[in-house]
Amino acid sequence: MKNKIPNITIIVNTCDHFEDCWDPFFKLLEKFWPQCQYPIVLTTFSKKYNYNGNLNIRSLQANQYYNDEPPWSEILLYTLKKIPDTDIVLLMLDDFFISDYVDDETISKCYEIMKDNNYSNITLTNHDKKRSFESTENPMISRVKQKSKYRITTSPALWKVSSLKKYLISDENPWMFELFGTIRSHKIKDNFFRFNEECLTPGFKEVIPYFEGEEGDTGIVKGKWQKGIEPLFDSINIAIDFSKRGYYKTKNPLKKKIDTLLKIIKHPKQLIRTFFY
Repeated sequence: MKNKIPNITIIVNTCDHFEDCWDPFFKLLEKFWPQCQYPIVLTTFSKKYNYNGNLNIRSLQANQYYNDEPPWSEILLYTLKKIPDTDIVLLMLDDFFISDYVDDETISKCYEIMKDNNYSNITLTNHDKKRSFESTENPMISRVKQKSKYRITTSPALWKVSSLKKYLISDENPWMFELFGTIRSHKIKDNFFRFNEECLTPGFKEVIPYFEGEEGDTGIVKGKWQKGIEPLFDSINIAIDFSKRGYYKTKNPLKKKIDTLLKIIKHPKQLIRTFFY
């Protein structure tokens, strides 16, 4: 194992409306990842975030470059341009709240695997239950199958910058990146992997453990807090007024499918483009 610190930049993709997530996110990150030495870019639009801790966080403040707040993918593409000295990034979302200790050693190992083999992506989670994958010669990683669901995911993952750019289209939001990006990826021969939890450093549960509730693995669902997040915040004395956002109310499975279909139909340009990509 090489001793040099991996050249990784952490990108936490956000928007100013999610400002209330930033303190909990970074307090949990610092608690559960005390060895973290990587620079962090928080993709704000107009807000400048000042963290009272030991993390190296820089606010993008994209309003210096855009008159109006750009779509999620556009701001991510711009962020990648602003870190030209980094060829691998750790992409995270601002409501993926870390819930246990991060396996820093394994992140370094995955970085070396990507560098040595010129791989595009290694997902650092075992939440990917809908993905299909197959074993490789390296017991640490499995290959995500070419036609797998969620081949493209916003789960915490190491990405080669040049590869991530291939799957981003500037007018897409996170769910489009996952849904339409996955469809695009089915046509592109590329190397996508996920880390096998059997190879974790002893004593760790996941590479990057994070909160997972009944509605999925984000702390916020459709702009509302997901129930069950409170004990995690209470464990390190994070005070949140949950009434400001309110709590997400569970919908029946049929209603969820209808809502998803309607959401897709509302974006015909992106849908049609995906199939002719």
